[in-house]
Amino acid sequence: MSRGNRRSERRTFRGRTLDVSLEADPRDYRLMIAPDAVENLSSKKWTCPVRLDQGNEGACVGFGGAHHMACHPWPQMTTEAIATFFYEGAQDNDEWAGDDYSGTSGNGLMRFLAKSGLIGTYYRVRDFDELCFLLSTKSAVSGGFQWKEGCFDPDRAGFIHYEGEVKGGHYVCINGVDFENEFFWIVQSWGRNHGIRGEVKVSFADMQRMIADGGRIYWFEEKSLDRLISKLATKKPWWKRIFGL
Repeated sequence: MSRGNRRSERRTFRGRTLDVSLEADPRDYRLMIAPDAVENLSSKKWTCPVRLDQGNEGACVGFGGAHHMACHPWPQMTTEAIATFFYEGAQDNDEWAGDDYSGTSGNGLMRFLAKSGLIGTYYRVRDFDELCFLLSTKSAVSGGFQWKEGCFDPDRAGFIHYEGEVKGGHYVCINGVDFENEFFWIVQSWGRNHGIRGEVKVSFADMQRMIADGGRIYWFEEKSLDRLISKLATKKPWWKRIFGL
C-alpha cells in the first residue's frame, strides 16, 4: 500500500477524541486456527494491573497498545509516557507519510512494536471464533473499532452498547471472555473511574457487529519492554521519557 496523504479522521464526542484508522492493509499477518479448536473453550480474564488515561488526546492506539503490553501472563511496566511513545512510533510506521495528521492505525502500532523488538510475530485476528480462542487459551488482544454513541457511557452492569451514530474509531485492549454470560472484557483508556474500575463489557452480539463493521484486532507472541528501556538508555534523558518526568 502506498503511503499517500492521509485525511485526518480525528473526531471528538463528549470530550473524548477518536482517531484510529480501520483501513485494510494487505501486509497483515494472518493467524489460522482449525475450526475444531474453538470447541469447549473456557472463560478467561487476563489481569491488566494499570489503568492509563489518554484524556482528550487522540492517542488511543498507543494507550490501547500499552494496556495490551501490561496484561498477564507476561505483564510489562507501562506508563502514559510509554503509551504516547507507542502512538508516535505507530505514526512513523503506519500507511501514511509523515506525522502531520491526527491518529494512526493498529497496523502501524504492530509494525513499530515488532521492528523495535518489543514483541514477536503479530497476527490480525480474522473472526469472532479466533478472538474467543485467543482470549481463552493464549492472552489478551487489542484492536480498533467503529465507536458509536452507545459505546461511551456503560450502563450499571458495565456494558457498552453498539448503537447510535458512529462517532469515530477507537482502539482498546480486550482482556477477557465470559462464555457463560456471553460477553468480553475491555480495558478502556479513560482512567480507573470509567466503567468498572476502568473496564467495560461488550456482549457477544455487539462484538460480532463490531467485527463485521471493520473492526481490526491484533494478537502478538512474546513481549518485552526491557529492550525498549535498554534502547532508550542510550538517548539522554531516557528516564524522563519513560517515566514522564
